Amino acid sequence: MVTLCPPCHAQTDAPYARGRLVITPRGAGHFTVEVTRGADKWANRRATDGRPALSLRLSHELFAARVGVALFRRPRICARIAEIAMTPRELAGALRRQLNPRRARWQRPAALVRALRLRRGETVAEIGCGPGYFTARLARAVGPAGHVFAVDPEPAVLDIMRRRLRGVRNVTPVLGREDDPLLPRGRCRTAVLINVYHHMHGGTAFLRRLVASLPRDASVINVDWNETSEFGPPPRQRVPRTRFLRDARRAGLRLVTERTILPHQYFLVLRRAR
Repeated sequence: MVTLCPPCHAQTDAPYARGRLVITPRGAGHFTVEVTRGADKWANRRATDGRPALSLRLSHELFAARVGVALFRRPRICARIAEIAMTPRELAGALRRQLNPRRARWQRPAALVRALRLRRGETVAEIGCGPGYFTARLARAVGPAGHVFAVDPEPAVLDIMRRRLRGVRNVTPVLGREDDPLLPRGRCRTAVLINVYHHMHGGTAFLRRLVASLPRDASVINVDWNETSEFGPPPRQRVPRTRFLRDARRAGLRLVTERTILPHQYFLVLRRAR
């Protein structure tokens, strides 16, 4: 166990006046990062009675240490991670929804992956990979010579994806941000967003950073909920096709084609505008 106790700040009204960081080995290459802040101001995540304000279960000691140190050195990053991090109940609910076997009835994953028209040996970015419902399918589609960068802003979800895909060698998990996928520049020829964009705040800014990280001839494919479908999330939570296309144009993308293979969702293929 590694414990860091930074000195208290002189300002009594400082939002991060004092606290403790604990990184604990949990076996099988996993570590728990716990942060306690005495004057924590994270929304709905106050530290009381010495309990952690934020607890993350991560893989790889170096990754866990970097996340933990960032919580002390960068209060804004700390607040952003706290906003993204799910509670155990939220995480369990998300996993049940995303990995439900009945999802295949309406998501049609095999047909969807075929419609992406990925090539063997291609490098793909999966934005919002979650626990890996599509990740293994994408990895098989591009083959051993290809690669998938699986991006998600939720560390606990990425960790679950890693465990589910243990032994798959052509997938790299990427801890992204709400406003930046943090992809390696110029590597990915296709970026895929499936049931993701309607969860984003400030989607146009995210798309701009995504586009900037891609080669000029790269494709961006977005699959999300039709506005008129009676199935799916509440209408107020959806991003209509016209609104997404407006955001995409502002980010420098143009619509190339649209495929109608899904009963409740639109499927848009875009490229960088010349």
